[in-house]
Amino acid sequence: MNSFLDRFKQKKAVMISPLAFILAACGGGGGSSIVSNISDSNSTGSTGDNTGGTPSSTPTTSYASKGSLQSTTSSLFDRTLDVNGVKLLVGGETGDQAKVPDEWAHKVAQSYVMLMDSSAAGIDANAQQQMINILAGAEGTWHEGIGTSQRILKGAADEYPLNPLADRAEGELNAQYGVGTEALLNSIMQDMIWYQNSSGTIGSGDGDIQELFEHALHTLHPWGVRGAVEGSIDALNYTKAAGYGDPHDANDASWKTSELYLALKEAVDNGVFDPSGYAADPMNNPEDFMKAAIEYTYILNFSMWEMGKEFWLDKNASGDGILEGEWSETANNPAGVLAENPLGYALFNTYFAPVLSKPDFTTLRSMFQDNDGGLSGYQPDAVEAQAMLIDLILNSNKIDQDSDIKDTMTLQSLDAPNISDPLIQLDII
Repeated sequence: MNSFLDRFKQKKAVMISPLAFILAACGGGGGSSIVSNISDSNSTGSTGDNTGGTPSSTPTTSYASKGSLQSTTSSLFDRTLDVNGVKLLVGGETGDQAKVPDEWAHKVAQSYVMLMDSSAAGIDANAQQQMINILAGAEGTWHEGIGTSQRILKGAADEYPLNPLADRAEGELNAQYGVGTEALLNSIMQDMIWYQNSSGTIGSGDGDIQELFEHALHTLHPWGVRGAVEGSIDALNYTKAAGYGDPHDANDASWKTSELYLALKEAVDNGVFDPSGYAADPMNNPEDFMKAAIEYTYILNFSMWEMGKEFWLDKNASGDGILEGEWSETANNPAGVLAENPLGYALFNTYFAPVLSKPDFTTLRSMFQDNDGGLSGYQPDAVEAQAMLIDLILNSNKIDQDSDIKDTMTLQSLDAPNISDPLIQLDII
């Protein structure tokens, strides 16, 4: 694992390099990814186990949290928020581009909370906690030491002064957006969640839901769900070769026996899934397979929850949401998936359903109303909220004290009666 971390740091020192692959459905200037240099040389972390990330089914440390927005020194991502093992990187005002509103960041955070509801029916709380720990890069998990981030920007990448998705030499992003920008990128990052996606339907509440949840699942599936349930490190291998991501020997065809590969292959063979628009040869080229697999598992998830049927913006004659040409219209619910892609049905129920909770559609439509209406309902953890309040009070008192001290110093008299007021207040604090 140490050699993996050394390689990762070395790569970051040479180039801040978002990957070139683009998923057709991602929009907004492309769904390019920055993915850390994770090697299979020790893919199971420090445990030597390859069945779920840790030898115990009950994680001893919890990384579950609902944090608050924290300021950074970067204008590109000027706020962060930690939620359930994922660090949100929230777009700031830079150049002519407006900042991502706090409320949108809170809607993203609340969406992650809804996707990890341990009290939901069918959830294995221990496996879900393991998923959160994996996302956080916790000790003993398969990408130990490297956490997972979710980038959130506005519009499209080419609307920023310096495209944040293009390959950049070290120092370029810091020079443009402030020292600390590149340090924020030292984590696993999959797709971008775009606020007011320039290639989407701006103003649609349903469009916001589809945008957010598609890309959140693109992050959760390969970097958290994989490893949560026993056996899922092997079963959900989104592997690709080329020396980054999760590489395997180019001459090793064993990846073609994974449950994910076989389920995807069945979906392609049965005409359920057509990834040709973004993955030319997913059954043989491991990079193409990863592109297709990330998209396949999101669509499978949406179909098993009937979420695509509800929120995909293109509709069929019956008014059901569809992905015309990419996914079968009749496989948009569990019965349809079972009939047309039974291996996908089994894959979802074995590895995804125990750790991901289906969000309530009525709640989503209340949160995501047209034209940015609706409120997130997000509440930071009580301890952190209390700490924020104490900090606010202390800072407020300090400002008052500084103001009082300044006023008293202008009296030119150390005997002025009100000069003791700030000292008394300081004593109390």
